[in-house]
Amino acid sequence: MSVGTQIINIISNCATSERVTGPDKVFINTCKGFELIGQPYVVNRNLSDYSWNWIHDSVDALIEVALRAIPAVIGPNLVVLPKDLPRYRPRLKGCIYLQPSEWALNLWRQLGFSESILAIWPAGIDTSSFGAKEEKTSNDQVLIYFKNRSPDLLSEVKAIVKNHHLVPNIISYGDYTEEQYRNLLAKCCFVIWLGCHESQGIALQEALAADVPMIVIDAKSLFDTYSKNGYTFQNTLRLFRTSSAPYFDSRCGIIIDEITDLGNAIIKIKSELSGYNPREYVIDQLSLEVSANKLVNIFNQLKVKNNKNKVDLNNRNEFRPSYGTRLIIKMNRAHNSIFANHSK
Repeated sequence: MSVGTQIINIISNCATSERVTGPDKVFINTCKGFELIGQPYVVNRNLSDYSWNWIHDSVDALIEVALRAIPAVIGPNLVVLPKDLPRYRPRLKGCIYLQPSEWALNLWRQLGFSESILAIWPAGIDTSSFGAKEEKTSNDQVLIYFKNRSPDLLSEVKAIVKNHHLVPNIISYGDYTEEQYRNLLAKCCFVIWLGCHESQGIALQEALAADVPMIVIDAKSLFDTYSKNGYTFQNTLRLFRTSSAPYFDSRCGIIIDEITDLGNAIIKIKSELSGYNPREYVIDQLSLEVSANKLVNIFNQLKVKNNKNKVDLNNRNEFRPSYGTRLIIKMNRAHNSIFANHSK
C-alpha cells in the first residue's frame, strides 16, 4: 500500500454525470480504490489549494494548469490524440499525461507529443460488482459482445457459433444495462469479444473479473472500427498496431487475429474451460487497490514547488476557471467554429 503524503484533488466532469460511461467508470472506480487504500482525496476543488491535482477529463482545468504552470497529473479521458488538445493555450509544464495502455502511449509518442511525461495507467476494475460464478459451467450458452465492428463480421460469428451447436447471446455496446451484462456473464460459459480497438477496455475486463474466459477477435488497426459517426484517424496511422485487449494473458482465454481462426478457438476454449482463471489475472493486475496504488506512485513523481499536505479536507473552495482560461476557451471555440464552417 502506498498512501501518498498529499491530498489528491480530482478535477472531473464525471463527478456530476448521471450516466455511467467508460470515463465515469474511471472516476468512480478510482475513488473506490483511493478509499480502499486510505488515500485522501477531494473532488473539483480549487487547484491552488492542493499540491496533487488530477485533471481527469476537464479541458477547462487543463488550460488552467497550463496557464498557471501548475504541475499536475492529466488524463486519460481528455482527448483522443494530441491534435485534439486546445490549439490556443500555453504548453504544459511539469505535468504527467496518463495513457491507459502501452499501445496508446506509443501512439502519442509516434505523433510527436513531448510537452510532458507520458505514463501508463489503467483504471481499476471493481471485482466486487463483477464477482466470480460459483463454478464454471460447461453449457451451450455463449455471450457475443459486439462493439463498432462490421455487422457482416457479427453475422459470421453467429453462424460459426451455431455450427458448433452453441447458443449465441448478443449484447451490443451502448444498448444494455450493467445488470443485463452481469446476468449474461453468469449465464454463459465463455465470451466471444468482437469489438474495436480499446486503449484499456473496462467492459472487457469486467467480464474477465466475473471469471468468464474469452475469445477476442482482435482489432489490430484503428481502421477496423465500423461506425458512421466515429472518430476520424489520419491515413498515416493505417499501419499502427492496436488491440481490443491490451490487458490479457493465457489465464484469460485466447486472442485471434482473424475470424477464420474462430472455429479452432471455440474447440480449444470448450475443451479447457476449467483451466482458465481470468479473475485471478484481473485481481493481480487491475484491481481497485492495484490501480489506486499505481496512481499514487505516479503522483510521487510530480515535482511540486510547495507541499500543501495540511489543507483541510473540508475545504469547499470549488474549481472555477480564471478569466484567462475562459478567454482561451472562447478563442478555441471560435477557431473550431470557423474550421467547421470552412470544412462544410
